[in-house]
Amino acid sequence: MGLVQLKTLYEKRRANLVSLLEKNPKIDPARQHQMYGAICEIDILLKTIGHLREQEIRENLELEAKGKGEKPGKT
Repeated sequence: MGLVQLKTLYEKRRANLVSLLEKNPKIDPARQHQMYGAICEIDILLKTIGHLREQEIRENLELEAKGKGEKPGKT
């Protein structure tokens, strides 16, 4: 599974958890705490995926530039 698909999957999961918390204010506090923790972990994962995706794009541009005989960063 690619980074874009993983990002989409976890964005949906995060949205579902937020929706459940908003729709059910009487959820057990311990359960709410677990859900908030899961949302925070998903946020961190999404930031990591974003960083990895940017790195992947940057590396692809550098490889492309090398193939054309250009210096990286100059297009």
